[in-house]
Amino acid sequence: SWKALTLQLLRCGKCKPECTTHVPRANLYYSPRDKILGTGLIMEAFLYEEQTRRGISVRHFEEMNDVADHCTVCHRCLNPCPVNIDFGDVSMKLRAVLKKQGKRHVNLGTWSSMAYLNATDPFTVKIMHKTMIQMGFKAQRLAHSAAKYLGLLANKKKKPPLPTTGKTPLREQVVHFVKKPMPGNLPTRTTRGMLGLEDDKMVPILRVPNKVSEDSDAVFYFPGCGSERLFSQ
Repeated sequence: SWKALTLQLLRCGKCKPECTTHVPRANLYYSPRDKILGTGLIMEAFLYEEQTRRGISVRHFEEMNDVADHCTVCHRCLNPCPVNIDFGDVSMKLRAVLKKQGKRHVNLGTWSSMAYLNATDPFTVKIMHKTMIQMGFKAQRLAHSAAKYLGLLANKKKKPPLPTTGKTPLREQVVHFVKKPMPGNLPTRTTRGMLGLEDDKMVPILRVPNKVSEDSDAVFYFPGCGSERLFSQ
């Protein structure tokens, strides 16, 4: 349960150096320790409002979305944790609860990227790769060049970053989107396409012609992070 998870937490902070969403120099403090404490407080708020019949505040769902969204589900926090808390699994449970309650935030970028990574039909993958990766990356590079030419990206005086809590204003999202150019000169086809292995019912086997033994067959593994579709490396 959430309460047991909060009580199990030692608050040692060993997960902080490993966490992708804990970057103090960027004013980003969503470490697993802080997120678990925050999750416990949200659960306590829900319980208090239910027991006192005050009605459930929608604000708590906003806070839960904020905690759940600040996790890449990389599971790197599990190894250093002395009590084996995997906040990646916790984040997935939080998102499942929000979706079940109909309170999950809808993000077009997240939806489209997950649709692309989960697509298995070769034609769908080609269309999405052409529009989202090739055309999208090119449009972003053009926007970066235009912003740089107009002097919109020049930092005359560096200021401390604002706290990354809640939803980022649209203006800041646009600035961050065009701040650095996306990579160019990438292959126009995915790794599966180049190898002719687009059939999802096929299990690719790599063979070494001059080696015949029980170790001569190997399953060709495509990483689940989506790198082969994004960069074909």
